[in-house]
Amino acid sequence: MTKGIHTNGLMTRTAGATVERGQLLKASAGKVVPCTAATDVALFIALGDANADELIPVAALGAAEGTQLVKATAAVAAGDPINPLGTVAAEGDVSVGRALEPATADELAEVAHQVATKIPVPATI
Repeated sequence: MTKGIHTNGLMTRTAGATVERGQLLKASAGKVVPCTAATDVALFIALGDANADELIPVAALGAAEGTQLVKATAAVAAGDPINPLGTVAAEGDVSVGRALEPATADELAEVAHQVATKIPVPATI
């Protein structure tokens, strides 16, 4: 783990598992691993590929400049909110931003990213 101030939101982290470019990552035991649930608090987007215990360049969600590429795991349309699994976020999921272009499964989609934010579930009346 690197400590300090990263003015552009780009840094390196140690992978705790195999990571592919565009995957959304969460913290686990001092390393980063791919998110496994739509409710995970994603912190980073992988900017490259890495195996476990290798360094990987990442972009901090909501802090990195500009848009980023996120690996879609299902079809997404422009404007869709994206969850930590790379699919369309639903109520109760965490959203990490909005797709700026359509993508199919396993494609990289340009995303206007944000700090991971839970999408509220409307109150039942």
